[in-house]
Amino acid sequence: MIKDRIMDFADVPGTILLRPHGFDSEDGGGDYDFLEVGGDQLGLRIEESLGKPLVKITRTYVHQRYYEWGQIDVLPSLEWNGFRYADAEAVMASAIVGPEGFRRARLGHDGVISWLTSLLWGGFYKEKYDGIITSAAHDDSECFYESLEWALGVGWADEMMAWAQRGEARKSAKHVKSIRMALKWKQFRRSGGDTICSVARHWWCEARHHLKPQLPMLAFVGPDGSGKSSVIAGVADKLSKMGLQQKFLHWRPYGVQGREDLGQPVSNPHADLPRG
Repeated sequence: MIKDRIMDFADVPGTILLRPHGFDSEDGGGDYDFLEVGGDQLGLRIEESLGKPLVKITRTYVHQRYYEWGQIDVLPSLEWNGFRYADAEAVMASAIVGPEGFRRARLGHDGVISWLTSLLWGGFYKEKYDGIITSAAHDDSECFYESLEWALGVGWADEMMAWAQRGEARKSAKHVKSIRMALKWKQFRRSGGDTICSVARHWWCEARHHLKPQLPMLAFVGPDGSGKSSVIAGVADKLSKMGLQQKFLHWRPYGVQGREDLGQPVSNPHADLPRG
């Protein structure tokens, strides 16, 4: 089972399992997030144990490995666009061993990481972390507040601490732009030179990915009734289980007047009269 093989990584020094919070998900697939400063040692162990991944994508903030059953992400740091939003070394130093044998971030750190990750990267608040964030604000309040202050400064730490203690952390979704600016300002004040280098490395890596994507473009070509839709559905299902996002485009001429639905797939190709 996948869970049993994931358990092989519990003894890798200097690693923390961030997600999932529990092993009660289905065995047939999953998305596992680990934290290891640098990310190299755990990456080697993963490939020794699970084999070479079908797809491997290395970015400054995450090393992604995709297998048929799901994906494993190794975070070499906790950052957004090159700006660190948590001190990975401090998270490691105060980690505790969970009931399944993995080292886990202590509650205060876990609450802040869970909160800021989706807020900064996605611009939204994940309701499923309500319980963790509220518990962290009450049961590990000192660590929780210090982590917020480390990332965003005193002003936003005070505000977000109050939201979390009242169970109103979702309010942060209305202040994403300001929170991102606070993070940038705090990190520049802490270490301007290191932050500039980190941001430059991030965007250089992203530019390389855009110029030379590591994921392929697939084309499905065939006459009506040949089974293209069934094949596409099967491939899409497989990629979804691996955790790979897809974008579907319908291949048709561009710039032809009257085709306002350009790019939309034809769901019923036999509805129109034969032509040509």
